[in-house]
Amino acid sequence: MRSHLKNEGWQAGQLVATILIGLSLCFGSTSLLAQTDLPAEEQANLIVEISLGRLRAGPLGEFLKPEELLGGPAFPLAEFQDIDWSKIDKVRLSVRLPRSVSSVMEAGMNGGDLPLQFSFVLTASGPDAFNVVSEMIKQESEVDQVNGKDVYRPRGGPGNVGAVFPDDRSMAVGTDEYLTRLGQNVAGDGLLDLWKGIPDSVLRIAGDLKECENLFIELQQMGAMAPPEIGDVLEALPKLASLAAHLDFESEHLLTLKAASRSPDSAKSIKGLMEHLSGMIRAGADDGANAPPAMKPMADMMQDIADGTKVSEDSKGASLVIATPNDFAKRVREDIGESIKATRVAAEKLNDLKQVCLSMHNYYDTYRRFPQSPDPNSKGKISWRVRVLPYLEEVDLYDKVDFDQDADSAANRFLADKMPKVYGDDGRNSLIAAVRAEKQPASFQDITDGTSNTIAFVRLNESIPWATDRDVSIEEVVKMFEAMNGEGMVIVAMYDGSVRNLPASIPADKLRALLTPDGGENIDF
Repeated sequence: MRSHLKNEGWQAGQLVATILIGLSLCFGSTSLLAQTDLPAEEQANLIVEISLGRLRAGPLGEFLKPEELLGGPAFPLAEFQDIDWSKIDKVRLSVRLPRSVSSVMEAGMNGGDLPLQFSFVLTASGPDAFNVVSEMIKQESEVDQVNGKDVYRPRGGPGNVGAVFPDDRSMAVGTDEYLTRLGQNVAGDGLLDLWKGIPDSVLRIAGDLKECENLFIELQQMGAMAPPEIGDVLEALPKLASLAAHLDFESEHLLTLKAASRSPDSAKSIKGLMEHLSGMIRAGADDGANAPPAMKPMADMMQDIADGTKVSEDSKGASLVIATPNDFAKRVREDIGESIKATRVAAEKLNDLKQVCLSMHNYYDTYRRFPQSPDPNSKGKISWRVRVLPYLEEVDLYDKVDFDQDADSAANRFLADKMPKVYGDDGRNSLIAAVRAEKQPASFQDITDGTSNTIAFVRLNESIPWATDRDVSIEEVVKMFEAMNGEGMVIVAMYDGSVRNLPASIPADKLRALLTPDGGENIDF
């Protein structure tokens, strides 16, 4: 079984991660409009819900697949990668927020009861979505009976947390009090009042936050060194009394976000938060003004979204509303889809170069020299792209190479069509090349201009045979930029491992400064 859960056990760390993830992204289906018999201190005060079914059926469904997001390796829910995410229709988090972050983390580390109530419920549109995961959890857990239900508890995890499988279409992780009330209301009256005013949509969030002031103050203190865009949000959190939001691709308003303050004196802070969020949207639209042609439809949509964003205030707080752009669904399906595809391709290219940079750093850690510098131990002429194969999970291919022979020798000719995809698409020719300086640096100490100011690799416009000892000189890179006539971008990687898009319009002298490792230039970059 591939899941990390089987290797490490079904433990509290995954549960705590799931809770924290759920605070920003989750879902569900049952009605909340009934009274609950839970004590006030255990009633849910936050519910987040996303309808994956609505998302798939909407205009973005063809391009933004929930299973790729939730089950992908970059997302922590990939711990549950053996779930058939294509069948998941809704997920919901209902939670009674804790009084402090530290109390949750301490309980998770020590195996004590979690000091909060929560349920994380996944509902499938078809049967058998949880078969593999349910079997794994049952094998790796201790079974307990709670109010007549089998609750599977992680060994060494919180004593009040487990998983239940009510049927072949649902799975729930949570605390006992909520797990035994699946299908029933667990929300307090204040949360119910908020929920009644939120229409059924792709995303719904309701939070009755009046008792969370101390928690938010702690989060604010923990984020004291956070970037300004996060700091402004943390600053406003302790002043929030309630929050309600919904996202809907089919209605007049794309997004509606309403927040109430704790007192009339703090209402201005809530408006400031909304204006900050509006400013972030406008900044995103401004960034799109210089987008390449393939991205123009998306940039135009971002501008329409920014133009349709309005902030208003009243005595209780403030609202942010984004009007749905004209012909939104049609534009998404006919125009934005191509931009999304272009964005994915661009992201893949950036990620490819990041992997190459990582292989360079790992090679350096082993041999204390850069792979693209001349190798005194190799008699044959062969590319650094071959030398780093073990760090690209290509050990078997690496072991077959004769480094005493040239890349095009009879012994190594088999390499010609064995190129890893990270270097390009055709299996033979690389689009990634190292920059060859007049004095090629062998170690970090040789890069006196600074590793964040010196380009190590570039993505080429024309490919070269991947295994041959062929790269590009500084002047060749400058000529490649000049041939682009100031249009477009070139992906480059710095020696510190950072990867960025460099505009083709960059002045030649500044470009040369970035390409030389020891030129002594003062670079504003």
